[in-house]
Amino acid sequence: LLENPILIDFGTTTSASPWNNVTSVSSTSRIRLYDNQGSDTGINIRISDPFGGGNANGETSTTTSWDMPDSATRDSFWGNTGATFEGKNIKTAGFLVSSLNKNKKYSFTFYSSRSGVKDNRETQFTVTGKTASETVCLNSTTNKSNTVNVENVAPTEEGTVSISVTSGPNNNNGNGFFYVNAMIITPGQ
Repeated sequence: LLENPILIDFGTTTSASPWNNVTSVSSTSRIRLYDNQGSDTGINIRISDPFGGGNANGETSTTTSWDMPDSATRDSFWGNTGATFEGKNIKTAGFLVSSLNKNKKYSFTFYSSRSGVKDNRETQFTVTGKTASETVCLNSTTNKSNTVNVENVAPTEEGTVSISVTSGPNNNNGNGFFYVNAMIITPGQ
């Protein structure tokens, strides 16, 4: 049973424990997750839909309630639904959380950030479990303080929750860049 938060950092710069690090934008290998007390949760995460690459231009000195280290906020994974970038056009990307208890619920909180830009780089997160999907959006542009969350998601009978990431409807960047820097999984109600 998950009793404490799981902290996940997406990007090539690793964060110290208790953070879990997902460093490859395309590896489908499962990563075992530990909670913020260092306990093995038995829960896994893997990339299920590759991202375009990594970015090291996220905000630092953030003011979210997570008290995130700069190593988690400064780097991210990106995709792009607009013009091709580095020969890539990544319409969607995502990951799969598995080995969840199918009789429990889980909440997912997301942080995305891209510093030094002025256009709207809204990122859309869609969380799908046993029931209908729920979608939330967050503007990544110079974001130091905002997060979005999807609460009380019941996993599938196989114990999985999938998360899809893409550009939000208000994203007006020419490349349609979207980002994920960090995620927290907490026990639901």
